[in-house]
Amino acid sequence: MHQMRLLKDAAAASKEGAVLTAATLFKEAIQEGDAAGANTLQALQQFAIENRDASITLKAKETLEQLAKDLAGFPETKESDHTIAMLLYLAGNLRLSADFFHKAAMLDPSDARDRYFHLYVLLELNDVSSAMAAFEDTPTDFQSSSKVRAFVALLRQKGYVAEAKAVCQSIAQICAGEAGAWAFTKLGEMEEDAGDLQAAELRYDEALQACPDYGYGLFRLGCVQEKKGKYAEAMDLYQRSIASDKSLWEPLVRIGWLHVEPDEDYRTAITYYVKAYNMSRDMEILDAIASCYAGLDEYDHAVQIYGCLHNRFSGTSHSWECCGMCLLELGRHEEAVSALLKALDLDPNNVGALDWLSDCYWETEQYEKVVETLRRYLQLAAPRPDILTSLGYAVFKCGDIEAAQKYYGQAIDMKVEEIPVRRAYAEFLSESGDLDGLATQLAIIKNLDPATYQLLSKDLKR
Repeated sequence: MHQMRLLKDAAAASKEGAVLTAATLFKEAIQEGDAAGANTLQALQQFAIENRDASITLKAKETLEQLAKDLAGFPETKESDHTIAMLLYLAGNLRLSADFFHKAAMLDPSDARDRYFHLYVLLELNDVSSAMAAFEDTPTDFQSSSKVRAFVALLRQKGYVAEAKAVCQSIAQICAGEAGAWAFTKLGEMEEDAGDLQAAELRYDEALQACPDYGYGLFRLGCVQEKKGKYAEAMDLYQRSIASDKSLWEPLVRIGWLHVEPDEDYRTAITYYVKAYNMSRDMEILDAIASCYAGLDEYDHAVQIYGCLHNRFSGTSHSWECCGMCLLELGRHEEAVSALLKALDLDPNNVGALDWLSDCYWETEQYEKVVETLRRYLQLAAPRPDILTSLGYAVFKCGDIEAAQKYYGQAIDMKVEEIPVRRAYAEFLSESGDLDGLATQLAIIKNLDPATYQLLSKDLKR
């Protein structure tokens, strides 16, 4: 595995260095008569797919093309054709690379590797018609292999949904058991992606007819039931999917969510989320765990988890927003502001982050920043009564009574949450010294809600 180590070291330094190191390794292998270069091939196989860079220098490309020509002078074998194809792929000559992968595949029809690479390179060329024609010529063994699943994933990734469906339909017709169930499930996923839950449900049912204990099919059917609001049915299917396939972690996430909504059973949700995270190390699950601790008002725990998340992963606007909210609840205002500004860097249209940020500035009496933040909020989202009353008070504290009156008036005109709005307006009138306006508002509040009037009157007398 000496070549593997050299290749990894070069890749860590630069892709250019890795390409040249690969070229050197092949040259040495050819000179030594090891045309197949088994260890070198193993090192290069995944590297080539993952590290092709169109910006490598012309000299490096020419070096690789020359190596391919040199190797073509040896007696043809499956491995020599495969090696030539890899060199040409790294050099950026995709069309000729595809031809050599096809030649390698024809020399050993039972090997799925080169058939897959042939299809992969054709899709890199966006030659989907040739890729589909090549797929139709593949034997049944290939169509039931893991490589064809990767081919379907690549078709979907590139937006060739119709072609992905055609491949899955072909597999569903010729393959029984789990392979057929997989194909039906992928067809269901594509229907689900298109928003046709009924068609998706039918496909998932077909998957389970082909293989009743197919765990992933049970999971996807559960997702459809959840989307339809049938939470008990979804929960049962998720539990069955885990019992059928203990490697699945996605159902654990959905079970956790079903405990959050609508039950707000955060403790149980955390248990399932932790199991899912331990299996997957998916960073989004850490976000869900932290959100549950926030729901339990255990903000210290939530902040610790967000810290772990953001140390390992840059985070999302949502995760930074939630972290900022937790820091605000802990009274750690400077850290909260920093987190919320990070959320807004990642998504300037995150109105939730703007809302929490205005609260941070409010609590530290930075009213000019409150005004700036809430005006930005109103540029992005429909006004809310509490936003307007907060903005009204903030501009008042900045000395603009006329603007304050305008914002309070807009909040009252919305006729939503009228009692809280009028109470906030009355408090503003009292502080601004408008006693006539205050008397009018108190009379209105007394008529609307005598209990609020009594409490407010006592507060104002203080």
